[in-house]
Amino acid sequence: MIRETLTGSQVLSDMQLFSQLRNLGDIKAALLRMQDSPTAQRMVGEVDKLLETMFASSRFA
Repeated sequence: MIRETLTGSQVLSDMQLFSQLRNLGDIKAALLRMQDSPTAQRMVGEVDKLLETMFASSRFA
């Protein structure tokens, strides 16, 4: 759901964007606490890719 919200065509307010990015940060922190799980490690990579995409997008220009 966060991925669809951040990568969708809908224009987000600054507050909505911040909230979604904060949610991603919370998810990443929880996944990092499960370091022994290969699935958690893969998901951290997915979160990082999504964050990189967002920060490289025109939404932060």
